[in-house]
Amino acid sequence: MEMFVNAATACVAVRRRCIRAGCRASRGTASASKGRTVRTAPVVQMVTAVTATEQIFQFCNTAVLPLWLLMIFAPKWKWTQTVMGSVYPAAPFAACYALLLAVPTGAEVPDASAMAEVPLQLSTVSKLLGAGGSVSAAAWVHYICFDLLAGRWIYLDGQEKNVFTSHSLLACFLAGPIGLLSHLATRSLTLVIRKDRLKEE
Repeated sequence: MEMFVNAATACVAVRRRCIRAGCRASRGTASASKGRTVRTAPVVQMVTAVTATEQIFQFCNTAVLPLWLLMIFAPKWKWTQTVMGSVYPAAPFAACYALLLAVPTGAEVPDASAMAEVPLQLSTVSKLLGAGGSVSAAAWVHYICFDLLAGRWIYLDGQEKNVFTSHSLLACFLAGPIGLLSHLATRSLTLVIRKDRLKEE
């Protein structure tokens, strides 16, 4: 009988040691997992930021196209006149620009205070625009937003003065200021021709 009691006591002792060893192993695994989680957190945040930046970039590139197509190919359509008669079509792009400035890029960005240099150096601007990530995306959305406002002015001015604008709007869509120059030249030439015709009549 004593032999069975001793065997049972030994089994209980072994079981306790196994349980203790298992608990220590579990705590070690949990600590290691926690460490990995802490180390991988910045990576996850960076991947999330890059994904958000890409989605905003693609949204702006896609959303602006219908507005330009309306102004270029359907300038007299009532819906074009209604939509572009308001300044609000540019608001979503301005909001996206602000959002991109708030998104961490994960890239090394030059000190923005360098932009306050007098005179401002081209190398400083090049470093900032070449930083990648949300900085480059924000710069592109900046162009989208203000090119759209310039195109809107060309469109409305052409409607008011009955000046053909499709070619200038296309140029503005592709090369911003070139389209503005094209419209100013077209506008001046059109008005001169009209004055000459009025004189002849």
